[in-house]
Amino acid sequence: MSELSHARPMPSSRQTFWLVAIAIFFLAANMRSPLAALGPVVPMVQQSLGIGESHIGWLGALPMLMFALGSLISPAIGKRFGLENTLIASLIAITLGIVFRSIWASWLPFLFATLLFSLAIGFTNTLAAPVIKQRTPEHIALMTSIYSLTMTLFAGSVAGLVDPLATHVGWKWMRLGSSHHIGNGSSNPIKETATPKTVSVWTAPLAWQLAIFMGLQSLLFYTIVSFLPSIWMDKGLTPVQAGHMATI
Repeated sequence: MSELSHARPMPSSRQTFWLVAIAIFFLAANMRSPLAALGPVVPMVQQSLGIGESHIGWLGALPMLMFALGSLISPAIGKRFGLENTLIASLIAITLGIVFRSIWASWLPFLFATLLFSLAIGFTNTLAAPVIKQRTPEHIALMTSIYSLTMTLFAGSVAGLVDPLATHVGWKWMRLGSSHHIGNGSSNPIKETATPKTVSVWTAPLAWQLAIFMGLQSLLFYTIVSFLPSIWMDKGLTPVQAGHMATI
């Protein structure tokens, strides 16, 4: 009885729902904004860092490779250290990457910082869904919708606001975001799925179909995010107008 009296009470299902909803909201808000912010201020970045179009192309392409790497290795790390702990570490890495990218005014440190938070975002891309499934199994569709909606809205809003903010406070400092801890820091391992162990994802046709579909979707999205504002500016729109178009 004495041990039970000192045990920490478990949160109710309603408390868990709102904790996860708030955590997913802040998590998703930081997962696309750092990348969407670059497109409308490409001319400022090029002038400040003294780089050309090829460097901007690398800034658009390399984060996708980091997403892939993070997605590949994050399940094993999440299983070893716990989902929430791994996500907290990923959010810290995202924050550090954004801060470093904002204070280093040269090409290689800027690229390194971009790769750092991109790799961390790759982790969050993979591990957010298991957290939703474990913590709120009765509200998977709703939580996933909040997650996807928040990512899209914040990415679009940043694209429209980045140039006016950059004009007033500088293109580097306006991208400093905030990241928040998710969960209670417990080390919950990833639960085993019902898929038989004899089935390999590498030989499953459906897995490859989904991978190709999501890869093409990401190719289209990030091509638009990286280059469309610059194309609009080349066609005569102001940076503010190009940012508004990207938001829409």
